[in-house]
Amino acid sequence: MILLGVILFPFLSAIVSFFLHSEKGSKAWALLSVFIEGFLVFFSAYLYSQAGYLSVEIPWIQTLGIHLHFGVRGFELWMMILSAVVPAMAVVSSSSKRANPGSYYGLLLGMQGALMGLFACANLFLFYIFWELSILPSFFLLMGWGGLRKEKTAVTYVVYSLAGSFALLAGLLYVFMSGGQVSVYGQMGVFILFFIAVAIKIPLWPFHSWQPDTYEQTDHATTMMVAGVLSKMGLLGILKVMLLFAPLGAVFSSDKVIGLAIVSILYGSSLALVQGHFKRVIAYSSLAHMGLMAASLFSGTSEGIQGSIFQMGSHALNVVGLIWIGHIIYERTGTLKLAELGGIRSRSPFLSAVFLVVILGSIGFPLTNGFVGETLMLFGLYSVHPLFAILAGLSLVLGAWYMMRLFQAVMLGKGNSNLPEFNLTWSERIGLGVIMVSIVGMGIFPQPFLDFVTPSSFKESDSSCTQ
Repeated sequence: MILLGVILFPFLSAIVSFFLHSEKGSKAWALLSVFIEGFLVFFSAYLYSQAGYLSVEIPWIQTLGIHLHFGVRGFELWMMILSAVVPAMAVVSSSSKRANPGSYYGLLLGMQGALMGLFACANLFLFYIFWELSILPSFFLLMGWGGLRKEKTAVTYVVYSLAGSFALLAGLLYVFMSGGQVSVYGQMGVFILFFIAVAIKIPLWPFHSWQPDTYEQTDHATTMMVAGVLSKMGLLGILKVMLLFAPLGAVFSSDKVIGLAIVSILYGSSLALVQGHFKRVIAYSSLAHMGLMAASLFSGTSEGIQGSIFQMGSHALNVVGLIWIGHIIYERTGTLKLAELGGIRSRSPFLSAVFLVVILGSIGFPLTNGFVGETLMLFGLYSVHPLFAILAGLSLVLGAWYMMRLFQAVMLGKGNSNLPEFNLTWSERIGLGVIMVSIVGMGIFPQPFLDFVTPSSFKESDSSCTQ
């Protein structure tokens, strides 16, 4: 029953938050909520380590044979841990005063609940419900607390999201009506529909055009949620739905999908090199990183799948660190344009050191979390597609180029003499310190994290998502 608590608690906390009006009271409640949710998730991880599987099933719409069925194994629990850690960092890092803080934190908590439900669900009906629920909070957060171009960006975001949802619904209905036994030709159609849905969410080129503006226009906490967790929904959809209900379609189309993912890698890396805005660099960097994860999943190898799932956690940690640093810089300077920054290292050596460690993790430097995941992914991809692996490996070179360019533009040089001193708060120092230690810790001691995503865990979970 603890799974029900993990899923319901954020929704109940969100309802309470909507009735709070003060900034301090709303944030205090949100902090308490995310830490309680974190405790529930890590207690679930402990129970999983003892039992090997967590499940709960309650009859619901018995006429259609639909139950409230939740069940998790290793990689699903890994995603739930991300959905506990990232919102906690988003709330802790929120310090700016804003209008309607109760609604703001309520939407963040509601998004957390939707993600928990999506990652824990064990039937197609619930998968679609929570997939849809995740869209609403992010849309209202963008509309209510976004930047100057929030209306246009929000419309683009919701149009793409609804197009993906329609494709997902059509595919799920076909699977449901066929009783789960989809014909060979039917699998190709179902695969295409599922692919459109996940390609928009990941995103992959050419379904990515909603992403850069969304990253730039959303406030930092929403960007953390979208980049750190929401984008992983598409990768989870590949594991829980596409490979389970359209395996022949996946086998037939794997080379084409990997090729498209390689285009995303090279396209995102190339555009990251020429961006003049901090968050747009992160957006195109994420496009490249997510492309590599998708390619390694479709390699079909144990190393590729394990590396991709491990990298989901590494990427979430790294991108949240980058966004948090960008938020700190914006709060002190009022800008994230690279041409207006520089020289911050002399004003905050600690922030500069954390920034460097996060960048090293992002480019896969040895003894960091990114190195472990990228090594496994490239090894798995190379074993079946050497040329694709070589092309994907170019992302490491390009990633080092644009990330070190970002570090140089922000931290080095004389910079703007009018920039203020960067006196970090205790919560910023502790939070960024935890991120820095985690990046190095996952790189030096990866095995405890890899145990969550062993090949046996995701193979056994194939039977967990039913109609």
